[in-house]
Amino acid sequence: HVPYYGRVPVADARSEVAATTLRNLQLFARLLGEGLMPRTDDVATLLGAVSRRAEEQIPLPEVLAAYFTGFRSGWRRLGEVARPSDLDEVVESGLQMLHYLEFVTTRVTETYVETTTALHGTEGAARADLLSAVLAEREADDDWERAGLVPWRERTLLSLVLPTPRGSGEV
Repeated sequence: HVPYYGRVPVADARSEVAATTLRNLQLFARLLGEGLMPRTDDVATLLGAVSRRAEEQIPLPEVLAAYFTGFRSGWRRLGEVARPSDLDEVVESGLQMLHYLEFVTTRVTETYVETTTALHGTEGAARADLLSAVLAEREADDDWERAGLVPWRERTLLSLVLPTPRGSGEV
């Protein structure tokens, strides 16, 4: 139901993605049973997976969609097994689920943004260093790798030196 995860190789989907989904649902079930809301340290492992999704450049809407898809599935299952006499518990469970999703998706978004911000800062600096190394004709493969780029072996470097314009200042 989430485009990115539909393209994940089955082996990967059954490993980290499945494990993260299971941990998330187990945490929610435990907190639901205890009548508690999550704390940041409860979701630390989940947030580690979010950082990896950010590093893999999985779009944030798809990361968030996975949480909602999982909980929709659980809600649907609850509807299948609930009896009319369970109405109060179903309503309370729904409210707790919404609070849980609000908490988790807020932390997920914060973690994703922090990770991508750090990556862009590091990548931007690495690309500036790469440009300097290329211009000095002293770049190495690891300069390209740090910049998140594939080495470009066949290239022509052209430098233009223009005199300062006279008159209007327009170039």
